[in-house]
Amino acid sequence: LLQMQTKYKEIIQDRENELQKLKTASESYKEYIQTIIQEGDRIFTEFIKSIERKHDELTWLIRSQAEAAVSRADEIIKKMKQEIAELRRKDTQMQELLHSKNNLHFLQSFQSVSAAHGFADFRTINYGSSLAFGNVLKTLSELRDQLETYINNEFKKISNQDVLFSFAPDSPSSFTFADLVKSSGGISFIKK
Repeated sequence: LLQMQTKYKEIIQDRENELQKLKTASESYKEYIQTIIQEGDRIFTEFIKSIERKHDELTWLIRSQAEAAVSRADEIIKKMKQEIAELRRKDTQMQELLHSKNNLHFLQSFQSVSAAHGFADFRTINYGSSLAFGNVLKTLSELRDQLETYINNEFKKISNQDVLFSFAPDSPSSFTFADLVKSSGGISFIKK
């Protein structure tokens, strides 16, 4: 009986040692997981900020190009109005000359009215800027799709990696991030 009691005490001591090791390992594991989560948060925050910076740059680029285009259009509108006013003035002068009975006045005025005026050719103006903006939107949509595909593929690689943690000396147990995702209801990315 004394031998049996000694054996039980040894087993108890072994179990207590194993229990302490398991508690220590479990605490280390929790700290490690917390570190991974914090680093993941930091990396995703940097990624989001990088995307926001690119969004701001693109917004600035589009606005500055649009402002430049509107400014050019305003200049052209001003020139067109000036030319239309000049053409109307000459048309009025021609009307007056047509009805003039004074031949001397007609000859003196005819040269200034009939003088060739260098008018700009506004027929070459391109009004199809919506096509360019459509291309920008198409490119952005493609970029979003490529990023989403890349992120999903990389997430699959991460989620299929085994994370080993032995809970009992004789029965190692492992789980993958994929198992975690399944048990938590999954992760999805929302397309806008």
